[in-house]
Amino acid sequence: EMRWAVCGHDVCFREGSMLKKWAEASKALPIVRGAGIWQKELDTIIAKLQQGDWVHYFPEGKIRQDGRIHPFRRGVGRLVASVEEPQRLQVLPFYHVGLDRVQPTTPGSTSILSRPQLGTHIHVIFGE
Repeated sequence: EMRWAVCGHDVCFREGSMLKKWAEASKALPIVRGAGIWQKELDTIIAKLQQGDWVHYFPEGKIRQDGRIHPFRRGVGRLVASVEEPQRLQVLPFYHVGLDRVQPTTPGSTSILSRPQLGTHIHVIFGE
């Protein structure tokens, strides 16, 4: 099975950026934040799910590092509801704490190439 990631068009797919080349080479799919649940980018993600591919998706709409769980965006509901063979769909929710200290995304450290803080304790919970 192929693993796909989803990344904001405004972050990973800016024309001419090195990040765009990396995102395309690493099987990242664009999503346009704020474009609604009927955007063509969600159709592409749904097609991957219907093929049985694994899609890593942040239902809150973006990576947040404030320690709170934010409301899920409506697009995640469309993804789940649109799979024609629901027995093929597997949703694995997980929650993690500590990644914000490994590689913070604060205004003072906006580069994705910043040096990660190795040895930082991370706690991950997987659920059903």
